[in-house]
Amino acid sequence: MKVLAISLALGGIYGDGGTGELISPVDGGVLRFHRIINNLPKNLPYLVVCTAGYSRDRPTRPEFAHQISLAHQLKRYAEETFPVEDNPILHKCLYTEAMCWGTRNEIKMGIEIAMQKGYREKDDVTLLLSSHPAHIPRVCMCAQHLTPKKWRVNFLVTDHYFSIKDQLREIPAFLYDAKKLLCN
Repeated sequence: MKVLAISLALGGIYGDGGTGELISPVDGGVLRFHRIINNLPKNLPYLVVCTAGYSRDRPTRPEFAHQISLAHQLKRYAEETFPVEDNPILHKCLYTEAMCWGTRNEIKMGIEIAMQKGYREKDDVTLLLSSHPAHIPRVCMCAQHLTPKKWRVNFLVTDHYFSIKDQLREIPAFLYDAKKLLCN
């Protein structure tokens, strides 16, 4: 059995476009990452992936307001919070690259990266995903549509700040992602 954990980003972890100090209180993406890390098996191979880019408009290229991608901010956070010398396996199994933007794309790219790293559709794989309760229905829909049929999916609810505006945006985002998933 193998485990694939996709760390879904939310917002910036560090100020000044990703180059500054750790934002306090910590972003929901950090709490999602902690929830995943705390649920990784001690005795099974795993891969933790974050592919969140710089911004919705330019996910793969930096810009003035977003100099460091969310994926690379997560990598920095992991290095500062879980030092490599104390957690060599985590750092060896953490893949962070600015590739896309959005829940559906992050799940899709995370699965594609896992396939490139040797995971197969026929393998016994558990996919770990963590998010806020208001976001979980969309995460669930995307994961169920994109995940190979033999794989299991575990959804880890993480209660972090998610504004009323963010919660209301989930309705059109759910419909948008449903349309994209059904049309592909």
